[in-house]
Amino acid sequence: MLTIGDLTLRSVPVVEPSNALDETIALLRAEPLRTVVLVGDEQFMGIFNEDALTSNLIPVGANLSDLAVGPYVHPVRLTVNPATPVAFALVQMKHRNTVVLPVVRNGTVYMGVLTRGDLEKAAEADGRTTLDP
Repeated sequence: MLTIGDLTLRSVPVVEPSNALDETIALLRAEPLRTVVLVGDEQFMGIFNEDALTSNLIPVGANLSDLAVGPYVHPVRLTVNPATPVAFALVQMKHRNTVVLPVVRNGTVYMGVLTRGDLEKAAEADGRTTLDP
């Protein structure tokens, strides 16, 4: 059975909660996956993506260099660890309509991300696209 730990993880920018919002938005726009990960006190805290950017939480007209990104980061609905089966992660991503999946170790240590496409290719190569045994 193929697991997340068998795959090559992708890197995206990582920032701390105190990082300026304007700098984080610049990183987001320059990142092909349009995802920035928030890590504070060496713990995974969430992601800043297009959904966070368009959530109407950021005050209109605010000086974004004066705002920290922390309050505007979305908690992640789904994370996986290296032992998670690829087929299970893929089903969960499809169910939750998730495009980028953070991988964390021991519940808090950020390792990298995978895309739905990464998982689909891996599941196809493994011959499994469902949870059937």
